[in-house]
Amino acid sequence: MTIYLYLQLLSEATGKLTAHHGDVLRFSMEKLFPEELIKPWDDKPPDIHIIGNLPFNVATPLIFQYMESIYNKTDAWRYGRVPMTLTFQKEVAERMVAHPGQENRCRVSIDVQNLCYVTVKKIIPGNTCYEVFVIFFTSKIICSKRFTFVVLCHGVILFKKIF
Repeated sequence: MTIYLYLQLLSEATGKLTAHHGDVLRFSMEKLFPEELIKPWDDKPPDIHIIGNLPFNVATPLIFQYMESIYNKTDAWRYGRVPMTLTFQKEVAERMVAHPGQENRCRVSIDVQNLCYVTVKKIIPGNTCYEVFVIFFTSKIICSKRFTFVVLCHGVILFKKIF
């Protein structure tokens, strides 16, 4: 039985979970929740929480897509500062939480930490598979200015336009 089927059973049993199956890179959360859940950005987060287990090949593109949505307050973030709990392969997670001066600091670290508070909540040991990290995101209260900045990362200059 797949995880999705287990989630469907849990959804039916509790009535408090909705499971969706599909391509996460093409899935829109823009109108997924009731309008009455919309909260002002500087208010407490709405009663919505995004949870996911991201495979290595979609983790980075999806994070950049989510960061653009957070900045523009679109998709799930039109409802407010929606928190996320996501699992990532160890290498991806270490890059996201890397601090300035650490070897694995990169564009992902800068983008994610610019828009979100990111914390490692749990490390799931890799007995038979890759070690994964559970990371919790809470969106920051951000200004609406659009700007460009330059970052030196591992000897490569990155030009970053804030969406």
